[in-house]
Amino acid sequence: MNATVCTGELAGIVGGELVLGSLPPLGGRLEPVSRIVTDLSQLGEGDVFWALNPDVPADWAFASHALGVISSRPVEPWAGRFAIHVQDNGQALARVADWAVRMQPGNRIFVIENEPTTSSLIHQFLSTRLVGQLHCGATWPLDLLGVSSASDFIVVAINDSFLKINGLSDQSHLCSSDILVISSLANHEWETRDPFHKIVADEVSQLPSCSWLILNGDEAATFTLASQANARVMFCGEKAHCSVRAQSVCQTESGVRFELDNQAICHRGSNSTADLLAAIAVAQAINWTDAEICDAMNGLESQFASQL
Repeated sequence: MNATVCTGELAGIVGGELVLGSLPPLGGRLEPVSRIVTDLSQLGEGDVFWALNPDVPADWAFASHALGVISSRPVEPWAGRFAIHVQDNGQALARVADWAVRMQPGNRIFVIENEPTTSSLIHQFLSTRLVGQLHCGATWPLDLLGVSSASDFIVVAINDSFLKINGLSDQSHLCSSDILVISSLANHEWETRDPFHKIVADEVSQLPSCSWLILNGDEAATFTLASQANARVMFCGEKAHCSVRAQSVCQTESGVRFELDNQAICHRGSNSTADLLAAIAVAQAINWTDAEICDAMNGLESQFASQL
């Protein structure tokens, strides 16, 4: 975590009540926080334990030399320690995510997907030219707190498992992104009773006009999303309306081959054509030239070739 975050600031970020021990930490409300963990077995001296699982007694963390505890249940801090009480873990985690993302100076790219394949390829593709970070998993907001401010971009993968695990199914605006990529909605009924639909629709509707919304143009449900967006929209896929369009797609022994803007593309990785098109669309959204995209493609294929 950024060393400038202190206990008082952390309480404000999560929207919780800070309680100091009878003998407070040396720095009091200004005591720096080094790391937040959610697994007691990973807890080290000076860490802060976030009890996302309410069945785990949060005060056990103090016996493992934790500096502090974040919990939705009241905890009495030991001497020299602190506790932060939050009303709802899911909402508090969403606040951390929003704060951490806003602190990033580079391009902030969010990918809503079923499997972490699109986000991974976008990260690999952009990393051929830039310095970036990829974050996924149920507690990615806590990992994101430690991202170097020198990063040119961050890619954050979000799926419905993350949303359900953290109780965020009723949250509207989760984070602020420069580019939102929606790779697939195939596993969800596109009806308002699907909580995943509500989150996706809310994210799309709240994107600012200067942002980009990149959609899988081969799925009919994405047209509904495009009509709700204030942001600039880019479709990628194989259908005629897609601005980033793959044509003459065929499988090969080593991967897939297709034509993009009359240029032959041979992709050796295991990713789908849709994943690669999404990565190219992101590159276009951040104003890469055709030559830069071509160089990135060559660099990416060199990586895959070295792994064969």
